[in-house]
Amino acid sequence: MLTKNDSRDMLKDSLDAEKRDNFRIAGREGIKLSTFDEYLHFLEKTQEVFGSFPVKPAPTPSSKNKL
Repeated sequence: MLTKNDSRDMLKDSLDAEKRDNFRIAGREGIKLSTFDEYLHFLEKTQEVFGSFPVKPAPTPSSKNKL
């Protein structure tokens, strides 16, 4: 479920013609990354939007861990 802030941000984005067109294009074509550098750039931008990804302090105990 969306929070009030999420809903407000989505409505705000829908009023921006450039963002609206970008969402439409991305929905039709998906994201095409032809090089590893483009992929890294995509990950950096994703992290800017969603923040740092959490890192587990310890491995999950398992008898199947190979690394």
